[in-house]
Amino acid sequence: MRKLLFLLLFSISMPIMAVVGRVKLIDSPSGCKYIDTQVNGVKVRFMLDTGCSDVMITPQVWYMLKKAGKVTDSELSASTSSKMADGRSQQGYDFIIKELRIGNFVFSNIRADVVNSSEAEDCLLGQSLLGQFEYYKISSNTMEFSYNENSLYRIADDSNSTPAAVADALRPMYMAGTLNMAYQIKYAEALYSSKQYSEAMEAYQLLMDTTGYAVKPEVRDAWLYAQLGVANQLVENEQYDEAINYCRTKINDITLRADSVGRKVVLGLEYTVFISYLFKEEISLAAIYGTQYVDQKLKESHGISTHDLERRRIKCKDDMVRNVLDNLRIAYNNKRDYKRSLYYERLLHNAGF
Repeated sequence: MRKLLFLLLFSISMPIMAVVGRVKLIDSPSGCKYIDTQVNGVKVRFMLDTGCSDVMITPQVWYMLKKAGKVTDSELSASTSSKMADGRSQQGYDFIIKELRIGNFVFSNIRADVVNSSEAEDCLLGQSLLGQFEYYKISSNTMEFSYNENSLYRIADDSNSTPAAVADALRPMYMAGTLNMAYQIKYAEALYSSKQYSEAMEAYQLLMDTTGYAVKPEVRDAWLYAQLGVANQLVENEQYDEAINYCRTKINDITLRADSVGRKVVLGLEYTVFISYLFKEEISLAAIYGTQYVDQKLKESHGISTHDLERRRIKCKDDMVRNVLDNLRIAYNNKRDYKRSLYYERLLHNAGF
């Protein structure tokens, strides 16, 4: 059942404000402080080394990142030299960390080196990151740091920043209510692109509540698609009951004022209800909502009249319609006991069987 096909779909001057972050550090018997991070989405533990000129990783960690598909050898530049805290120079190869996450904070395009020695034991968090902070201090097992909003806007404006990095960079100002409209839109778009649909929906809702943006169709359309994204996410998380209840509520809300985009989103929500019942193996309900989806799709997208539906269902070449009918056929073959129900037989017949 899990293999069932699941388809869907200005630069304005700002006051400079400091953003303060706090992250937990990890003690070691040697007295060194370590910090857990994510490098391009992979967990990496660094030793905090304020005297090191760069962020440095070991060959073993480079291999781990490469194996995970997060880096390639082509990203390495010519051999370079980094200065260590004790004054020594360490040979290595330059590359750029696209996304370095510490706690809830994300930093983009950080210069780093791969140490040219198999004997290197620790990855080192040095000044190519720490130098971006206005200040940092270490107290017991906590590092506190501060940087100004301009550095966060640079992340948001950098074409190489990932959507997740843009969303994380703009979130502190969004929460503080200091983002202008251009960056509010960029924040909402970044949330949507990084599949943070619930937050995206709220961000778009705030834009629609703002004078002048309620009538902008691109904002309203994005808000609608974000609601469909929330439904998809619930299904992916196997929260089928939550998905069904969510979709039913949204279908009623959106149908009342649906334009063409709204009707597409309603169709997507109806499909999500169908697929949720299918995954729950509640086949009778899946047949009801599957048939409802197919009929709505044929009428809405293909202009097929109600009296032509039964004749046209089984011949339709629409991928989503075929997907629903094929899934119903699989469910029927796996649940032959339902054939004893005249009601269910009628539903199957209506769906083209």
